[in-house]
Amino acid sequence: MFEDTATLIRVVRTLGCNLSVEVLGFDPTVRVLTDLETQRLTGNAECPSAVASSDGNDSRPGQWCTIGPPIWASFPLLGHGTNVWQVRECVDIHENLHIRENEMILKTAWRTRDRTAESDIYTINLPKG
Repeated sequence: MFEDTATLIRVVRTLGCNLSVEVLGFDPTVRVLTDLETQRLTGNAECPSAVASSDGNDSRPGQWCTIGPPIWASFPLLGHGTNVWQVRECVDIHENLHIRENEMILKTAWRTRDRTAESDIYTINLPKG
């Protein structure tokens, strides 16, 4: 990488300029709201909101609107790239989105049982003594 900096620069430029947001990891099933939509739904447009649909296996199927910035975000290089959001249920009434008062927490990533838990990744096990 340091011996061929021209290739490194081309790779970084390609990642930042030529790839779509979906290829870079943005979930295409999530819709980022405009500032006006965020203001209308949440009363605050300082942090754009997004609407995400829950998994079909969820016991509470529906859409969820993020409220404010993430409550917690992991380090993607060390963890699983998890984000935790405060959300409210979002319903579509006559083609207009409305949010309900029930606040929930939405975790945007999951792991299989055979993967190391993210909490274990951040734990430092120092030798005793």
